[in-house]
Amino acid sequence: MSCTIGFPKGPDMNPVENVWAELVRRLEILWRQTGERNRDQLWENVLQVFMNYLRNIFEYLIRSVPRRVRTVSSKNGGWAKY
Repeated sequence: MSCTIGFPKGPDMNPVENVWAELVRRLEILWRQTGERNRDQLWENVLQVFMNYLRNIFEYLIRSVPRRVRTVSSKNGGWAKY
């Protein structure tokens, strides 16, 4: 039996992709609320989103890995909606 180890290429098995998507989603919400899009405000918004929201998301995504593995496995390695 051979096994190839590599990094997952889709969001089904790669929680980092989900973190980036959530960061962008929350930044867009802040941009709509403030209307500001300069570099200094962007940095402040990134820090705010990261400190206030993403900590919980990291924990959730790590805990969701076993469920994601089961789902992808049940689809014979195919795409799962996450």
